[in-house]
Amino acid sequence: MRAILRSLACFALPAATALALTATAAAQYTRNTQPVWNTWPGGFVAGGRGGTANSLFTPKLAGVAGYQIMTGSAMQIGARAVLGYASFNGDADAYREALHVASASTVEGGGATVLEEGGDLVLADRSGPVVLHGFYGLRYFQQSRGDTRVQNGLATDTVRYHYRRDFGRSYGFGATLQMSTGGGIYGEWFRTQPYDHRMIRQRGLRFGVSWTH
Repeated sequence: MRAILRSLACFALPAATALALTATAAAQYTRNTQPVWNTWPGGFVAGGRGGTANSLFTPKLAGVAGYQIMTGSAMQIGARAVLGYASFNGDADAYREALHVASASTVEGGGATVLEEGGDLVLADRSGPVVLHGFYGLRYFQQSRGDTRVQNGLATDTVRYHYRRDFGRSYGFGATLQMSTGGGIYGEWFRTQPYDHRMIRQRGLRFGVSWTH
């Protein structure tokens, strides 16, 4: 009987030790992998060709930069301040049609630039290595258009356009590939809609980098 008790004691001690170590490791893993509520301030810069449904213009360049702050764990909510710029060339064929001039006429100018500033509400999912996000915000747009010169034979006419500015909205969605704990490469589809329907409405893709600190 004593031999049996001694055998059980010899078995129970290492078994209890192994169970205790296993429980400790499991608890440590749970603590390390549970989502932690945190705040990430940072910035971003991106660019692309841009785009518009307005046939009078062909996109040339679109860029955006800003500062953002996100808070949460796997799911985040935040805000960002945005500055944007876009430039467009005039489409000669579209201007000929819009101005009702002969196809042999020479059309020059007619380009445009758009400046925007504002802020977005941002929602993001950081549960994996690719961060998904969507945004919706308010913008203040300033648009300037160059004069359009139409030469038909010896006659030359100049069409002048007014400088316009108005509020509007912007929205879109995108994804960020995390390259490190503080930065990544991202792309997003965007759309802008000034309330003044005579202003250029943009849409397209842009790519860039984002970072946190």
